[in-house]
Amino acid sequence: MSDIVMAAGEESGVRLGGALAAELLRRRPDLRIAGLGGGAMEEAGVEVFAPCGALSVMGYWDAAARLPAVLSLRRRLLSEIRRRRPRLFIGIDAPDFNLTVAPAAREFGAKAAQYTAPSVWMWRRGRAERIRRAVDEVWCLLPFGVISGQPRFGIADAFAVICGGYAEDGKGGAAFFCGGGG
Repeated sequence: MSDIVMAAGEESGVRLGGALAAELLRRRPDLRIAGLGGGAMEEAGVEVFAPCGALSVMGYWDAAARLPAVLSLRRRLLSEIRRRRPRLFIGIDAPDFNLTVAPAAREFGAKAAQYTAPSVWMWRRGRAERIRRAVDEVWCLLPFGVISGQPRFGIADAFAVICGGYAEDGKGGAAFFCGGGG
């Protein structure tokens, strides 16, 4: 059993997941965290059961070529969630992948959070509703919506005040992920 299963979709998500896991484990060393990810998550203490490389795709052709690997990775992740029965599933970035996994994690009794808020644009009609149905919480990086041409904030500047169900008093809490000077 794991307390938390997290899934990162590519290297920047792996770094975010590593920073999040390090902070969670600093606050609660008894937590068991497993996930789909890579190096920074492993270094932080996450038991990485599969690398996330197949999820890093660019464009339609690349996505089509990697579809069998992506579907295999999704089956593996769902199998691990079913087997481990975590209290919390954290999808890190990769919303097109993680927002399909989160409802299944909830069916197995986990709360579900999306770490990094997906963009909701007018050409993705209905996406806000899909997000609302898929997860219990969305954790934003602040400032929200940093895009090209705006200041960048480094992963080293992220910190966490953690996290519903894991507060020291057992009464839950809130999550804040704040950017700073980078």
